Amino acid sequence: MIKINLLLSFSKQLSKFHWFLILFFSLVIYLSLDLNSYFRSIGDSSSNIPPSAPPFSIFIQIGVFIFIFAIFTIIAHIQLIKSKSLHQTIVITWREVACFAFPLFLSTTIVWLSFWPASTAWDGSLYWSNAALHEIYTPYDRTMALFMRLFTYISSSPGWLILFQNVFAAMGVSLILKELRYRGISRWVAQSCTIVLAILPQYPIFFNNLGSDALSTIGILFLVWALLSITRHLKLGKLNYLSFFIVIIAAVFSSLMRVDMMPTATFSILLLCVFLFLHGKRLISIMVCILFSASVLFIPKITVMLSTEKQTMQHTQKISEANNLPQFYLFLDNFYIFNFFRAAIHSGVQLEASDTDLFYKIAPRSIWKNYTCYMADPYLIDPFSKESLLRPEDHKNFQRDLFATIFRILKKNPSVLIDHELCITKILWYIGYGQVPFLAPPTLGYDNVKEQFKLLAGENKAILSNTIRGKISFYYSRSMSHQNFWFFWKPALILYFGLFCVLFRLTMQYDNGLLFMLLIPATRLLVLIAFIPFPGYRYVYPAILVMSLLCTFAFTPANRESTVIKQIESPEITKD
Repeated sequence: MIKINLLLSFSKQLSKFHWFLILFFSLVIYLSLDLNSYFRSIGDSSSNIPPSAPPFSIFIQIGVFIFIFAIFTIIAHIQLIKSKSLHQTIVITWREVACFAFPLFLSTTIVWLSFWPASTAWDGSLYWSNAALHEIYTPYDRTMALFMRLFTYISSSPGWLILFQNVFAAMGVSLILKELRYRGISRWVAQSCTIVLAILPQYPIFFNNLGSDALSTIGILFLVWALLSITRHLKLGKLNYLSFFIVIIAAVFSSLMRVDMMPTATFSILLLCVFLFLHGKRLISIMVCILFSASVLFIPKITVMLSTEKQTMQHTQKISEANNLPQFYLFLDNFYIFNFFRAAIHSGVQLEASDTDLFYKIAPRSIWKNYTCYMADPYLIDPFSKESLLRPEDHKNFQRDLFATIFRILKKNPSVLIDHELCITKILWYIGYGQVPFLAPPTLGYDNVKEQFKLLAGENKAILSNTIRGKISFYYSRSMSHQNFWFFWKPALILYFGLFCVLFRLTMQYDNGLLFMLLIPATRLLVLIAFIPFPGYRYVYPAILVMSLLCTFAFTPANRESTVIKQIESPEITKD
């Protein structure tokens, strides 16, 4: 009888919107698991996804839904628990922050020393080789390559750069958890979060990968920490000027390390400036906006002046000759234009001769019949390198006409665009229990690297022991099996869970810092929905990592945040 009364009391404390959130996310995750593979081929009827697990009975499916619903209901119940520490003082020292960072640094170091000097695929090895050999061909990689070149002065091996990534990634995560501690997260929850991140394969393997992804993600981590720190200090009536400099540096760094991070960083800075302006900090708001804009505009120009390479079309010509490619194909826009035309041909829609003539001048009809929404490099480049019909003198003339033609085709046949986007963005919204679709997880060891890179960095080897290397490789391969892939490498699971936790928390107790933290992965996902070239896990991981940290609110009563107003900070932390 007492238990029934408790349940009734609990249900009354939740609003209709809270029950809607619980039911909505339970249903979304249940459908996304796709236990009977109803949605397996959505957006890509020609998909060669291996068969999933046998269809489950209706009783098992109902049981799975009830289990998911129960988990979300328990999380909601935790939010309503009255915390005994409501009026306690929060004191956080740097020793506690170091404890958060230790398991993360330990796991990445073990992987690093087991796969020395780095894990990388072809593009990462290309960036390092170009940086070391003073060969920079593309303007959007110039700043990142020059940053890498700083480490080539220490050694021709990228090991020191990987150490830099491991240290600063651990620092970024632990500093975010420090801010979440001020918002009510208990120490054991924060410490457990870092241990789980360290044990799972995604974090240590991702930050041991060479390239722009890990570097830009480090910038995002420090951006999140600075935003949380600024909003917390403003709530206490204070200003932390160091946090303002860090937010600018982090936003600029993430943008310059990877160009497609710029929309996320820019939106965060603009939102921060508006927030500061509305809270009466107009001068600081204007200064932050000016400093960020000036840095993004002038740092690339300064790197051009400092670099020994000249940015001319001759470099593009060298790439073209080295890869046996038409120079025209090197424009990134054509990756999407060509694949949309392939999608139109594959769909069987009626196309007029005026819509196809221009494409058939570039490559024979047989090339365009081969279609998949996943725009991987071999699929995009190999056919055109062998059978391109494009004349060099027509490179620039065709660009505008191609764009106009594909725009006209998609306007007449919107279903082509919808199917393509459903397929390419499936990594963001589909879990698919028992399925291993086309998805590129982070590389472990070397994968198709340039020979120049091997000459510079040496062979990939184990410094610790081959036994540990073998166990890490076995763990990595097991995580990618049919039974486990959905749990380890499907971003949608963490994205849904983290989104529920933070939305439920915001409805219970509003916090500007958490809203900033949520908007960063949200804007990143919107950018990917619009421009994702192929389902690479590394593109989504910045959003996954931030959402993983937001999942800590699943174990924290909402009313614990009132301690933020009453806190007495440690003298060590006040300086931030």
